[in-house]
Amino acid sequence: MTETNATAREEDRPAAQVRERNKLLSARMAAKALTAAALARKSGIDQRTIERWLDGETKPQRENANAVARALECELHDLWPQLFSPPRASGAGTIPAVFYPSRAHVPRDTWADLFGGASEQIDICVYGGTFLFDTVPRFLDLARGAARRGALIRFMAGDPTSEAVHRRGIEEQIEHSLGDRCRMTIRRLKPIADEANVSIRVHGTSLYTSIFRADSTMVVNPHVYGSPASDNPVFILTEDTAAVPWETYTTAFERIWATAYPVHSNDGGI
Repeated sequence: MTETNATAREEDRPAAQVRERNKLLSARMAAKALTAAALARKSGIDQRTIERWLDGETKPQRENANAVARALECELHDLWPQLFSPPRASGAGTIPAVFYPSRAHVPRDTWADLFGGASEQIDICVYGGTFLFDTVPRFLDLARGAARRGALIRFMAGDPTSEAVHRRGIEEQIEHSLGDRCRMTIRRLKPIADEANVSIRVHGTSLYTSIFRADSTMVVNPHVYGSPASDNPVFILTEDTAAVPWETYTTAFERIWATAYPVHSNDGGI
């Protein structure tokens, strides 16, 4: 993928109009430990083009900017806020939200940033949720750190003995494996079970959506009949831009929390 024609047009402009080093792009590359050459290989964009962007010599076309943003696991407006505005609601009844076609598409860094940056509250409601330990770097350390900063952490896993978990396992054609995942998650939470500000419960509700909240950001993962949660879509909402669905999901969490019962480090199940 190249920008030969676009670059030529952009370079015809007076330098004073375009030259300003892109500190946001540079910082994101540094955070990902990527040089211009490495980013070129990962994104398919010519290295010299990326270097021109960094130096402020040229500005990108949307297609090429998208390729680099995907490679850096961020949004266009994170790199070029003056060129590309964040998504806006297009009319009455719409809200801005980040959408991923499946939970598996959510970058690991997104989860790490979500939990690692929490200072007030973390709420998690899942059935198994084993992916948190398998794909989120140092998930327990992130949760422990948030709790010790004063964040209140509430974690709900599925009750492996419940009818709802059993039925969901049959629907996904994994039989008792879902219950086993619930047990594994409960056991893996043991190191933080007695931390101040940490509460762990199990629930037996018919869970239609997995919920992950950190302060004013929420990740919602709807459950599609017969399909594993990892294959189902994910929406990322914020409290200030999505007030109605935010209220819907926070109310759902509270209702499930009220029916769940606590587990402790000395319980046989944990």
